[in-house]
Amino acid sequence: SSLGDYNDGLIDGSTNVTKEAIIKVLGDPAVISLGGAKSAIYGDIFAVGDLTIDGRTISGNVHSNASITIMGKTEIGGNATAFTNYTQSSGTVLGDVTANGQVNISGSAKVYGKVKSAVGLVDQVAIAGVGTEQATACDSLNLRQEVQKIKPNFPLADLTLGNTLILKTKSAANNASFTAIPSTFLNVATDIYYFNNVQIKKGELKIADNHNVVIFVNGNFALAAKGLITIPENSSLTLIVKGQVDITSNSTVNTPNKGVTQNGRPVFSIYSAYEGNAGVSLSGGHKQVYAVVYAPYTEVTIRSNSGFKGSVLAGKLVANGGGAIHYDTALGKASFGGAVVNTPTTP
Repeated sequence: SSLGDYNDGLIDGSTNVTKEAIIKVLGDPAVISLGGAKSAIYGDIFAVGDLTIDGRTISGNVHSNASITIMGKTEIGGNATAFTNYTQSSGTVLGDVTANGQVNISGSAKVYGKVKSAVGLVDQVAIAGVGTEQATACDSLNLRQEVQKIKPNFPLADLTLGNTLILKTKSAANNASFTAIPSTFLNVATDIYYFNNVQIKKGELKIADNHNVVIFVNGNFALAAKGLITIPENSSLTLIVKGQVDITSNSTVNTPNKGVTQNGRPVFSIYSAYEGNAGVSLSGGHKQVYAVVYAPYTEVTIRSNSGFKGSVLAGKLVANGGGAIHYDTALGKASFGGAVVNTPTTP
């Protein structure tokens, strides 16, 4: 996004599109299922456990620290590499197939590259934050512990918006009763607004120009139909939510095309500490949802016909609807504190 919006024309005549998405699946077994004639992943896949792919198109390479099973109308544009066994009953692999264990290619399956099987050919891939061992969650930020540290010593009120509330970093621009409290999150000193539950109903939560707003919600956060969040350029909104997050269809999140502010903050971040089912639900309306979602212990559901841009870390990811999901590579240099650094890739 630092170069412009997705698919914008660039000075050199190319378009602002790359194929650098990386999907890391830490569950065991790991299942990637793609439905719909146009569904595809333009990038690479890494899996800690046994990996099953049943769907359409993966443009890059596929690697499992255990076994790989290819089913259905899957097409792998690169190589498929399994630390243990490899099984393919249908589908196509355009590159090589390599495994340390048994390779079983049958039925209508096609492999256009070389097929290699021998102990020692494949190494396990160390996935940053979890190593090579099997894992079911990746919480490199220790979010559970970070949220437990947030203990306001005053009662929290619900916020129900039916009009417009303009928030600055430390206080509201149009309502003196809203004040942020000096706090700490992710070892960064910051001012935080505290609420019990937040519901935006036909109202607008607007961030003031050139301000970074952090909101802690002890319960649930809901952006209802006709509700609106507006984040101007070089401003940001960070939500830290212990309960569920629901951004419903027919609601709107207006964000700039650039997903990172000048000081290196993601423009819209959701940190979910929820540990039940259906912790984060994003349903876009007529506009793409741009967000950084960090929800290591719950399910993130994206139901958008308009699409999603940003990044997602989830205990489980379910994506449906007609919109595409685009990873913003500019987020690799973004952080909550705003310092632009070369952030290591995390699962």
